[in-house]
Amino acid sequence: MNVESGQKPYWRRSEALLWLPAVFAVGWLLWDLSYWWLKFEDYNFGWLVPFLSGYLVYDNWDEIRRPGRPDARLYPWAWLLAVPIFALVEANRSLVSPAASFSWMLALATLGGVAATILATRGARCLRLCLFPLMFMLVAVPLPGSLLHGISQGLQRFVAAVNVEVLGFMGIAALQKGNVVQLRDCAVGIDEACSGIRSLQSSIMVALLMGKILLDSLGARVLLVMIAPLIAIPGNICRTLILSLSAHYGGLAQLKKVHDTAGWSILAVNLVGLGIAVVLLRRVEEFLGRPTEDPPSGTATGEKP
Repeated sequence: MNVESGQKPYWRRSEALLWLPAVFAVGWLLWDLSYWWLKFEDYNFGWLVPFLSGYLVYDNWDEIRRPGRPDARLYPWAWLLAVPIFALVEANRSLVSPAASFSWMLALATLGGVAATILATRGARCLRLCLFPLMFMLVAVPLPGSLLHGISQGLQRFVAAVNVEVLGFMGIAALQKGNVVQLRDCAVGIDEACSGIRSLQSSIMVALLMGKILLDSLGARVLLVMIAPLIAIPGNICRTLILSLSAHYGGLAQLKKVHDTAGWSILAVNLVGLGIAVVLLRRVEEFLGRPTEDPPSGTATGEKP
């Protein structure tokens, strides 16, 4: 590799050995997460997350590749802490079964080790630039079972209750039984797939990505993430309401016909809603960042021209 006189090459041979544990740990993490991405439909979107994280690094590559000041003080401690966590995760997988909480332990240990490796090889400035792509990987890690079950159950009951109220307002007799909407001739169950947890997670993922790429200020990015549930949850309520109306007028056979179409339609509506939110937040950023106009030449405050 040809470099200009006095300019250090971007890659140094000594860095290859330092990156070996990180490459091994990331491969192990992706293999562990692939179990959830394959087995559970709610986490199918996880296959996209590593590529999106890679794109975020690529999008800022010109800044990332600039030389920094390496600091290897945390490097050995990060990997020494990661080794027993890796052993515990593998023991649980071999002796019991995969658990989301252990996948979180593996993810945090891996990302901590990768962060220490970046710090040791490229310096703090590069780590700051790579921090968001690293943290973005966490959206693909499944929530622990108890937490996921609690959120899902709460959403199921909330969606069923809203459905019953709206149907009653429309003059359709409906009764809530837990997470089931009882109609006159049939019952519509609001299961985990219909609770909205999937659209909520995917909306938050898209909001994080769009905010990082399209918005400049941290406040606007945080606000976009807060807006995402306000779009996803009402969207899912509309979806389940369409299914309830289909079951009321056409029975369960009609519900099955429109089930997938309704799901994809609401997903598209969520994406459009996030896009509109980004456009509005961009305009707010431009308005707040617009410099104040200077007074006309030859005038001064409190003086006549």
